[in-house]
Amino acid sequence: HAEFYEDIGWVNRAPYTAAGGWGGAISSHASPESRVLLNEFYQYACSKEGSMDSIIPNITKFATDEMNDASDADSAVTNVQDPFRKSQLDLRLWTERGWPAEVTKEYLNTIVRSLESKNVVTDIRFPRAGEIMGVLDREVYRHLKQVKEGLINEEEMATRRSQVADDITRQWNEIIATHDAREDTPVPILETYQKLRGVYVRDQNLNQLDNVRIAGWLLAAIIIACSISFGVWVFWNKKVRIVRASQPPFLL
Repeated sequence: HAEFYEDIGWVNRAPYTAAGGWGGAISSHASPESRVLLNEFYQYACSKEGSMDSIIPNITKFATDEMNDASDADSAVTNVQDPFRKSQLDLRLWTERGWPAEVTKEYLNTIVRSLESKNVVTDIRFPRAGEIMGVLDREVYRHLKQVKEGLINEEEMATRRSQVADDITRQWNEIIATHDAREDTPVPILETYQKLRGVYVRDQNLNQLDNVRIAGWLLAAIIIACSISFGVWVFWNKKVRIVRASQPPFLL
């Protein structure tokens, strides 16, 4: 997924989407209540609603006519944090808060082009992320090293790649399960990750049928089959006297 330049040829660029920014941590000496509160605060600060004001500040109150100048707009853009959520790339949200449309559109399009790159590098931000990425780096490096040294036959290549993926998945699941099983873990990793992405939905008992669902579908199929059969029989015998006498005019 490289780009070709007339003067230097092909360039394989890998934009990194998590350069800089703020980080947060929770002390292991903090009380369980404090850990929960801090964790909820971090989740709110990174959420769609909580991060909107810091990413897209409302500059309408101090915007002037000179703000339409490109240099002034560029200077203002550098004074805010870079968007880190897809919802923050909506041009309408920026223009409603006083940002010039043309310059902001160019700024957001630059970010979108980087995000849509096939070589984009992203960061993961949840507990044990370092260990999880370490597993990925170690297993992929080991596999590529074996390929380079000719230790894997061409016929075994696809099978070995699947084995590497399975090993990585197994180790990831072990890391996550170990973390979630700790008594001092306030929130499971999956829930933290979903909240940071804004896709978390609290588990609810919807009283849905589970074990008897098959029986329900079977009874429904029987009812439908009987209805169709009875309808066909009535249509086939619609001229029989007893059928005509028992059928109202608006039916078959």
